[in-house]
Amino acid sequence: MQSYEKIISGEQGLLEWIVENATQEGLDKDLPDDDSLHIAMPEIAGLNFMPGMLDGIMGKDEKNSADTLLTMFRHFAEVDSNALSDELIDKHLGGIYMFIIQHRTLGYIDDFLEALINEADNNARLLHFCITAARRFLLSGVHREAIKFGIAVLGICNLDEKEIAMLLYLGLADEFARFVAVALMRNEKNDEIFYLAKRTKGWGRIAYVDYMKIDDEKKREWLLLEGYQCEIGIDHIVLECLEKGDLLGFIKERGFDEKIYTATGQMLKSFCGLSKVHFADYPHSKELVALFIEESKNKAMNIERFAIICALISPIEEELEYDESEKKELLDIINTLAFHSGIDWEGQIRADVFNYDARSIARHLGIDIWEDMFHIARENKDFTEWYPLTLIDSKDRYKRLCELARERFDLESLKSEPKDELGLGAEFRVYDEISFIVQNLRNFDEIIGLEFVETALQSPVTRCRNMALNVIETYKEIPQSTIDIMERNSKKEPNKGVLERYEKLLQKHKEQLEQKRNIKPCGDKYCKHKWHLQVWEEFGSSGIWNLWDSKKGERKFANVDYESLDLPQDLAWKFTQWQRLHDEYGLYWYKDDADEFLKKLYAAFNEQKLELAKALKAHFKGDAYIETYVESEDDIKEIKYYFVMADYDCGIWSECGGADLLEGIMENDLRLDITDKKAEIEKLDEELRDWGCDSNNFQFDEDGEWLGEITDESLVEKGKILTERVKEILPHYCVVEYRV
Repeated sequence: MQSYEKIISGEQGLLEWIVENATQEGLDKDLPDDDSLHIAMPEIAGLNFMPGMLDGIMGKDEKNSADTLLTMFRHFAEVDSNALSDELIDKHLGGIYMFIIQHRTLGYIDDFLEALINEADNNARLLHFCITAARRFLLSGVHREAIKFGIAVLGICNLDEKEIAMLLYLGLADEFARFVAVALMRNEKNDEIFYLAKRTKGWGRIAYVDYMKIDDEKKREWLLLEGYQCEIGIDHIVLECLEKGDLLGFIKERGFDEKIYTATGQMLKSFCGLSKVHFADYPHSKELVALFIEESKNKAMNIERFAIICALISPIEEELEYDESEKKELLDIINTLAFHSGIDWEGQIRADVFNYDARSIARHLGIDIWEDMFHIARENKDFTEWYPLTLIDSKDRYKRLCELARERFDLESLKSEPKDELGLGAEFRVYDEISFIVQNLRNFDEIIGLEFVETALQSPVTRCRNMALNVIETYKEIPQSTIDIMERNSKKEPNKGVLERYEKLLQKHKEQLEQKRNIKPCGDKYCKHKWHLQVWEEFGSSGIWNLWDSKKGERKFANVDYESLDLPQDLAWKFTQWQRLHDEYGLYWYKDDADEFLKKLYAAFNEQKLELAKALKAHFKGDAYIETYVESEDDIKEIKYYFVMADYDCGIWSECGGADLLEGIMENDLRLDITDKKAEIEKLDEELRDWGCDSNNFQFDEDGEWLGEITDESLVEKGKILTERVKEILPHYCVVEYRV
């Protein structure tokens, strides 16, 4: 057995440390024995927890620990008094102390105390030894589990003034709060529990409020006006405050002053959103919310207060089961505060757009502040508040966000082999910012921000890799570059859960490849395309590749010459010059760190590639499926063909000859988010229809007889103008021609 004195030698006792560091307000430092937490629970080594958190969320262990510890005390108590030397006592205490600090006290203490009390009537010596050891550990122990054990055992005794004073010091530490609260409760020391509740802010406050009795108005007022303010989260303590303090009764008795209005708002807010508690958990929610909204008419409003009112809109509409007249009355009050109170909410919001409450109000009032936030991000080189910018549905805006972030982050420097890092600490903060950008990329039906997903996939932080995998799992087809990373990572991945996700995705990709072999690149097995082509540069090639073997009925990737395609001489010459530029300047070796000349040349080369792909599509029209990559090798786009032509009441047509609306083309065919341009597109659709009708009136008489081709120059010119406007709105990978 180890010597107790040797175990604690050279260390300051935790009680002494608390006495030295305590202030009138409480204890604002963490206990100095952080490492001892991992002695009791080796499985959490390397993890950080708020003081008192584990005891606040974890339950009991198996009973074996209580039985073993009680047996150790029995052996100690059974030693003959004459044989108990100081050395032997020290060794027995050392063995017991080591057992205690290696086990989580809260997991076994109830069973231990029950067994001890049951045996105490017939074994007073056992009880004496346990209490003596407990006092010894409290006075000199240097490990938190030993202090918890000491408090728990001492708590079954009638405490004297010195012991209560000692507990009032120990109780300032959140880590010991639940044990101190039980000990004081058993000794009916309610005022002392109240004293500690006021001087703790975290898990300690939760514990003391749980055990505190409201036996006077002073405690009730504190509970309702201050007690709910908990650093862990108001939602962890709000039900105790509302019910023990009887907030509804308090308001009916005294009405709303400024303090109780503010406190009520904060407590109601804690029920909203992703909360631990729900309005259904508090039986008086419906009445309390109604009183609060009604009182809001009489209070001076600010951003913080109005944000709470906005947060209550959804519960009023859905959760709180008001009848229609009650609901309308409350929503009318909110509407008045929003639009008829004379308060310039929009001005206040735009003055501080990154304020959480301001953003919440903006969302409820339909005020678009994204451009304001983006402007601040663009102008501030040290910008770090990326998350609010990601809360959008617009693909165009998210692409702009990714472009800006690409300029700010050195993505290559963030890539590494996979590790099992938790991501805690300043050195990992950048991975949090990357994760913010990555996490909402899964909301789009198009692959965007791939460089951020692949950077996150090569992060040392496990959470970051999981975030990337969440996005990748939404891809219909996983880009090959991403597959390569997952295959490489899977050989070194230290986290079992992440490895399993790699394996599932790689298997899915393998199955998709097998299925894809027999599917035409255009996706339509009944298509009438003569060719399925891709424009892509390769040393010594024509720059055009055939993607489909019509004889075998399967995919291929074979270079095809211009003669086989029967290309016009001028188009073939343009392809030849473009491919020669690639070969002669070695653009196949191009990297991001190239010199400025090569960067400009490469950019021009890619622009020309897209123009050639469009020219190829314009040549074949509906007879060929054409694709090329636009922004990156994983951003493959089909080159679409449309033409503007006046016929009946239609103005725009697809390559198959079907009439369409520009809005339908963009949303259904191209699958684009047109939210920001919807009004402009609808107006252009209307002009195209009007132009089609006007042209139709020139070509046919009232009986439907053909009058001939359109000769009105204004109508022809109008068609040209409309064609250019359609070109401006459609993506740059679309071909738009004008047919008279």
